[in-house]
Amino acid sequence: MKNRFIIYGGLLILLCSSCKKWVDVRPDTVIKQADLFSSESGFEDALTGVYMQLSIDTLYGVSLTMKTLDLLAQQYQKGDYDLAPYFNYDYGNDKLKVVLADIWSNMYRSIGNINNILEQIDQHNDLFTKDHYARIKGEALGLRAFLHFDLLRMFGPAGVGNSAVSCIPYVTKYKKTVTTFSSVSAVVAQCLDDVKAAEKLLEGSQQIYTENNDRFAAYSRNHFNYWATLALQARIYLYKGDVGNAYQYAVKVINSGYFPFVTQSGRGQDPTYATEHVFALSISKLKTWSDGCFARDVTLNYLPDELLYQTPDAINELYDVEKDGMADYRRELQVASGDIVLTSKYAQSVGVTRLAMKNQMPLIRLSEMYYIASETAVDSVSQWSYLNSVRKHRGLPELDPDLNNIRDAITAEYRKEFYAEGQLFYYYKRLNKEVIPWGTRKMSADTYVFPLPDDEIQYRNQ
Repeated sequence: MKNRFIIYGGLLILLCSSCKKWVDVRPDTVIKQADLFSSESGFEDALTGVYMQLSIDTLYGVSLTMKTLDLLAQQYQKGDYDLAPYFNYDYGNDKLKVVLADIWSNMYRSIGNINNILEQIDQHNDLFTKDHYARIKGEALGLRAFLHFDLLRMFGPAGVGNSAVSCIPYVTKYKKTVTTFSSVSAVVAQCLDDVKAAEKLLEGSQQIYTENNDRFAAYSRNHFNYWATLALQARIYLYKGDVGNAYQYAVKVINSGYFPFVTQSGRGQDPTYATEHVFALSISKLKTWSDGCFARDVTLNYLPDELLYQTPDAINELYDVEKDGMADYRRELQVASGDIVLTSKYAQSVGVTRLAMKNQMPLIRLSEMYYIASETAVDSVSQWSYLNSVRKHRGLPELDPDLNNIRDAITAEYRKEFYAEGQLFYYYKRLNKEVIPWGTRKMSADTYVFPLPDDEIQYRNQ
């Protein structure tokens, strides 16, 4: 099984690499594809190949989590080195252009492979046992919405007042054609259509498992599961400005009971708080890639250019150490190394042994649903209740509503909670914040909106 999966996962990527944008299926690969989609296990392997593709370092393995997006959110210390273009939003820099082009091409390559599964599955629905047809199709549709929404959040305009602006193509076909760009409102609508279809397909599979005799049902958090479809809808509705629906879907996830907060005694075994993950990727190279970003060789008398770090003063300010931050569980993951501080969130210490907690990269977590509920609740009591629930489970006292501003408090929590996870940039952009903490310039469309890759522009002008 494992060997066949590796071959097929490689096949899907190979097929998509034959063209910069879309798959050009040649006769020899048609036979291989027919073999791939001739069995239930083949479809399972094809979808697993998509999850592996999303886990590469140019996507959610590094760039869209611990590095690119958090550099743009000014979460790390600035320096006069190779990372300066990120801090300065120099999207014309050759190296940064490659990074953004890789994000664009690999995201659409993954979408192409998802579309291939979706085009094949209804032709072979007699192959499936149990609920596997609904699971595979539902996960594929959910992932298609998830990826397009992240592309919108990167390459689309900032704020909710740009619904008519043309932004990205929403690709639903597996073929070499040019898909026209859609407006923000059209992309949002298509994302919702896909994720609602996924929700309906997955509503019979709500249980969250770790180990399970059914291989495809095991480790549910590493699948785009039923609850991930609800969480994504909460995100999309919040982005859209539909606070009523955002609240409704966030609370459904909160009340599910499937994602317990990490405990004080359990957090040493669970540095990313995996029990709270609504959707996460299992990344076999996570330690290697994390070490490349956050591990310091103390024998060197200089800091490597690619090291992502902060100063002790900045970390103390971030966690409000002068007030109550020394008790914050999340601060424990910030480790001093000489005169700098590095996160150990993904270090994979020897104490992390359970497969469900090892090599986990969170893409949607429970705390975000609490923050969405806090932001969209209709009354102040509920807003503070949701926010303080997260603080309580991070070892912190509740904030007094009479002495604090709810927006400032939510922003402070986002900065701490999603350190090295890539979500903070999206938060700032959604609010169209002109000034962001640790930033040195006024934010605008020039800083928030990623430019289209040169290859994409040339491809469309041919």
